[in-house]
Amino acid sequence: MEGNDRNAAVRIFFDAVLTAEPILNELGHQHGLSLAQIRCLFHLRLGPKTAGELAQSLGLRATSLTRIIERLEEGHWIQRQNDTHDRRRVVIALTGEAESRLSRLDFFCHSAAASAIGRLRSGERKDFVRALSRYLACVEDEGNGHETDSQGAPAPGTNNV
Repeated sequence: MEGNDRNAAVRIFFDAVLTAEPILNELGHQHGLSLAQIRCLFHLRLGPKTAGELAQSLGLRATSLTRIIERLEEGHWIQRQNDTHDRRRVVIALTGEAESRLSRLDFFCHSAAASAIGRLRSGERKDFVRALSRYLACVEDEGNGHETDSQGAPAPGTNNV
């Protein structure tokens, strides 16, 4: 039975993801960005990352990321800078201009997805945010090679820190 629940969750998740496609296409069209570039920018909204960290979180090869970074630098979306904690490390960060541009993206708020989320009751929205946040944390753990149980704790027999 658990496998059926998992499969149903995966199917509904991908159905939901497809509702974001028109929004992302519009963003790309308005700003001349590819989906890979958009993904990169949204990852960098969480804070600066090294190229290796960014490649890992995006699931990209270093060569593919290099081209994305070069194009985003040319468009003044990102900049390379020394890490504030370790001057030997170079991190990639959004430019001030990019942060400003991304903060003004109000078409998300006027999308069909935003309207549908607005129709959920307050408690449903909180559950929705909690479930998606947990999902994203699990995806990040998977990308970092950490195995977790269904509650997010390190899986038995693993050496996750």
